[in-house]
Amino acid sequence: MTRTILARRLALAAMFSALSVSTPGAEAILHHGMTVESDGNTYECLSCHDGMIAPSIKLLVNVGNYFCGHPVNRDYPPTKKPEFFLPIEEVTSAGIKLLNGQVTCISCHDLKNPDKYHLTAPLDNSNLCFRCHII
Repeated sequence: MTRTILARRLALAAMFSALSVSTPGAEAILHHGMTVESDGNTYECLSCHDGMIAPSIKLLVNVGNYFCGHPVNRDYPPTKKPEFFLPIEEVTSAGIKLLNGQVTCISCHDLKNPDKYHLTAPLDNSNLCFRCHII
């Protein structure tokens, strides 16, 4: 039974790795004992953060669209209600990374930040949220 679970985990990791494309300018860094690209895409993140391979890392799976309760792999700004979002120039100058014009994991998480959740900005007073959203 344990071998079957391990084989499935390795197969999933291989599948997500095959789907990933190297990000230009990304730096290889050590992240929880693994070498990963600092600006990897969502599939690279999910190759471990799927709740199976990295079970010790608590994720908010099943909340929202993908995980973390925030949609990923979505164009910025969204076509619906664009008036609630800052212009793309302001977003990127505030340190939010958009991969191919889309919100991805690295939009909110900077793997070079050694803090627990590797956030690009503190969550105090929704500081991170207001780098994109207008309320």
